Amino acid sequence: MAVVTEEPRLILNWRGKPIVNLSRAFLDTNGARQETRVVVESPEGEKLFAGYWNEEVQKALADYNLKGAMKAVLSDLNVASQKGLVEQFDSSIGAASVLMPHGGRYQLTPTQVMAAKLPVGNAGSHAASLMSYGFDPYLSEKSPFHGAIYAITESIAKIVAAGGDHRRIRFSFQEYFKRMTEDPRRWGAPFAALLGAYDAQIGFGLGAIGGKDSMSGSFNDIDVPPTLVSFAVDMARDDQVVTPELKQEGNTLLLVQLKHDSYDGVDYEAAGRVFDLVHRLTGDGRVCSAYVVDGYGVFAAVAKMAFGNRLGAALATDAVDYFAPMHGAFVLETAPSQMEAILE
Repeated sequence: MAVVTEEPRLILNWRGKPIVNLSRAFLDTNGARQETRVVVESPEGEKLFAGYWNEEVQKALADYNLKGAMKAVLSDLNVASQKGLVEQFDSSIGAASVLMPHGGRYQLTPTQVMAAKLPVGNAGSHAASLMSYGFDPYLSEKSPFHGAIYAITESIAKIVAAGGDHRRIRFSFQEYFKRMTEDPRRWGAPFAALLGAYDAQIGFGLGAIGGKDSMSGSFNDIDVPPTLVSFAVDMARDDQVVTPELKQEGNTLLLVQLKHDSYDGVDYEAAGRVFDLVHRLTGDGRVCSAYVVDGYGVFAAVAKMAFGNRLGAALATDAVDYFAPMHGAFVLETAPSQMEAILE
């Protein structure tokens, strides 16, 4: 379809005649050069992960009403079941689906990745594509920079929880911001988000191969929150994909957290070691189920894992704040017989 040439020009031929002949330098500028001033507002003075996104949860916990906090989390529209909406779409077209949108005997545990076998005609194959996403609008509204970092981190973690290898992941970003004006502060949101995305890509050593942006998310005085959604894509064997629903009474749940740096960002080197560990455990068959925690905390994650097979979980009351945002952390289910090997 094309020949790579030493001369830095793009030449398109149609019926033997050149119809496009452009220099690479022109393509690099998209044909125009524009400049503007950008002001990025620092989130200093506001601890990003100090509270909870849901005000009802905050109030219930302040009143020592644990049951009320649980109900508030599970009834939040961002946590509650979206099965009715999901089932309006056919997830089994082509008979290639490895995971259905909801797992477990009762199909009530939402899956966090898309997994589908690659079409190879009449031949057999175990190759499956994996795709996940990451985005927290509340975190992104506080700090577009951190929102982008944790969108990428969360999308990676979901792939790893499903059995994928994070070192082979590539990204596609969907960006959406309020309409730009000459105000430098309005330009600060997309600049900070892209800077965070760049920081995360460099930190993890992984690149984006596509994306789409729009800066028209305004209507009168209403603006969309700064939005950078990370879609992570990877490959795995279909018979090694890990599902998220709890499997067996008596199994142990482990929480594996990611380490933050001094600026509430991700310690990329430490996170890479965690991703390698979880990938090794899933590959060795030591993990029965895995789920990635988001901005709604560990309790929401464990509850969703439990719904699919109508199992329960006895949580250690003093182990962790179960309602705090914990983007990218893993909840892993393992058999007691595997504990010694895992702790090694």
